[in-house]
Amino acid sequence: MTLDELRARATNPGEVIAAVAERHGLTSADLIGPCRNSEIVTARCAAMYELRWAGFSLPAIGRFLKKDHSTVMYALRKFPPIVRGNSRALVEAGAGL
Repeated sequence: MTLDELRARATNPGEVIAAVAERHGLTSADLIGPCRNSEIVTARCAAMYELRWAGFSLPAIGRFLKKDHSTVMYALRKFPPIVRGNSRALVEAGAGL
């Protein structure tokens, strides 16, 4: 299932997180875990954006990813290319976030 299909359904957040993780070659556990590796942080921010776009609140996104809602707010502000959906391009370009 593509991310656009998931967005259209505004579905289970676990499915969105799994789809983003798969797109980045990671696991859902990687995104939910505490690791701050730049590749994982980039994917986690992309998941935050996808969940926000699907209509979930900041506190709900924080609960899904085991982060505080203010961390979600910061990520969505700090990484504008990710917010615009360019996270894959950043990963492929090797951008260190």
